[in-house]
Amino acid sequence: MFLFRKNRKDGEEETPKCERKFRSAHKRWQSDWSWAEPRTRGTQRRINVLNKQVNPFLEQEARGFAILQRRHRLMQLLGDEEDPAVTEKRPPGYITQTQRENFQKAVQDLTVDYWKNAAGLRKMQESWQSEYELEKLQLLRAHKDRHGRPYAWVWDQEKCADLGGCCGQTCGCCRKPLLTYLRPSEDQEEVHGVYGHCTEECACCIRSGRRRPPHPRLPPAPDEEFEYVWIVPVLFLAWFVCKAVGRVLDKVADQVGEEIGTRLRPLVRDWQPPVFKWTRLWDGVLSILRWLGCACSRPAPGDEENQTAGSGNGGRGEPTPPGQTTSTPGASQTSQPDNFDPRSLADEPARH
Repeated sequence: MFLFRKNRKDGEEETPKCERKFRSAHKRWQSDWSWAEPRTRGTQRRINVLNKQVNPFLEQEARGFAILQRRHRLMQLLGDEEDPAVTEKRPPGYITQTQRENFQKAVQDLTVDYWKNAAGLRKMQESWQSEYELEKLQLLRAHKDRHGRPYAWVWDQEKCADLGGCCGQTCGCCRKPLLTYLRPSEDQEEVHGVYGHCTEECACCIRSGRRRPPHPRLPPAPDEEFEYVWIVPVLFLAWFVCKAVGRVLDKVADQVGEEIGTRLRPLVRDWQPPVFKWTRLWDGVLSILRWLGCACSRPAPGDEENQTAGSGNGGRGEPTPPGQTTSTPGASQTSQPDNFDPRSLADEPARH
């Protein structure tokens, strides 16, 4: 018995095996969750999975793409054509030897940082349980299209274009791998490419002004540090100007303050504080406060006299020193010691 394949229509391209395999796996995933997904939608468990597992994974994955894009940009500045991601054949710009060494060290550090980031992603995936969103993430990253790009990248092309990325431009940067390496498969080794969409570190987006580095989760790159060298002399000039203006303002303030002090000094010297006098108005206020429940009382007449006498001592309300009496102007003032005895006055004529 012979089985014959049905002839394809003219001009119709046969779907590759990898894409047919993904469609089958995607339908199987949808059928497995067709009953449980609507019933768990919006629950606290789904929200926790999104906040604690899905979103951290996507953020760390985007950080890895940003690392590779920065590495790509620095390699372009160095003119290194050995990296597969650097496809533009153009001479490098003028950079000093120190800058070249800094860029080379940064490229090495970024490579190490990327593999650490990839190890973190792998650890996250190994800890995943059977959840709707987690299985979707794993499915889209396990299957590739006919060009070797994961379906997570394929499904995010519209999002990249809508956000101003290179998927909406003619440069085709997103279609090029950011990094390639050999990955062993079941029967042979295959070249595995890392594909990602535009971040703040995309060289093409930076040149066109669509994005500005650095990435929120990355420190400034060496080429970005040189862009802000002009800030140092500007800050020094601003400090010098502020210092000069401050000296001028100090001189003006001294002259104005001296003139104002000369005019106000007699007024301040002759000023006397007002003396409080108890009136019927304060009696009414005190009655109202007592009616409201406040424990208030009118000061004794002696307290008022002491306050009046204290205010007469130079207008400062200072207490009278021991052994000294207060008197009104024109009256004789006598000083008596603290241990004065009145009976000594009665005995004084007898002694004479």
